[in-house]
Amino acid sequence: MITTGRIFDLVIILIVFGFTVYFIWRARRGRVSQLVKLPAVDAFEEGVGRAVEMGRPVHYTTAMVDIGQRTEWVEKVLGYYIMGYVAQMCASRRAQLYVSERDALTLGYVKETLRSAYERAGWPDGFNENMVLWHPWTTQPFALANWFQQVKPGANFMMGNLLFGTVIVAEAAALEGAFQIAYGDTPFLVATCEYVMIADEYYATSAYITKKPLLVGAITGNDYVKMLLLLVLIASVALLNLGIKDVLKWLAI
Repeated sequence: MITTGRIFDLVIILIVFGFTVYFIWRARRGRVSQLVKLPAVDAFEEGVGRAVEMGRPVHYTTAMVDIGQRTEWVEKVLGYYIMGYVAQMCASRRAQLYVSERDALTLGYVKETLRSAYERAGWPDGFNENMVLWHPWTTQPFALANWFQQVKPGANFMMGNLLFGTVIVAEAAALEGAFQIAYGDTPFLVATCEYVMIADEYYATSAYITKKPLLVGAITGNDYVKMLLLLVLIASVALLNLGIKDVLKWLAI
């Protein structure tokens, strides 16, 4: 039995699923959609360049959640993808990079990602396991605030929700004059960061950087769905202005 008032929602879900699966299938067969370079990519380059000019290190951290948690684990995985891109950029410019992580289960993955990035950049000797800082659970924000005062990073990248530590980490880095890029609790970040990624921009940036078919296909499918919904909205408003009020009944099916 289909509940009245939910048919339209069901149709939208099926459309989203269909577009996403189709464009992922296209991307895996080599027909990858061209993504526009987003301002966030330029911001990463500017942040690393600023740190190099000042002769100061770069700091990077992901969400303060475990990889096995049901919420926000996707943002954490995407944060690792972006981390590899930032590491390769730092290696090519001979910038010192530090990565702080709170999940002990992913420490090995983080180290291997950094090692591979430095090898691709042609500077394998630049990798050192001491680049990875482990801060268990709630100690991370307080440890980073103290660490910022000692090391004084030139750039601070926060890719994920740091929960209560958002204000602590962002403000501590801002006091040291670090160039900051973040994704997470937007209201707490706009006052301290030079660039804040909002909503789908984070997903689109990770897709542009990695060029992974799964990410590119998903982003492309979602964009087509948004355009379709925008056309439905425009058509609905036009029909209502023409006096065809039955459109409200169609949308409420």
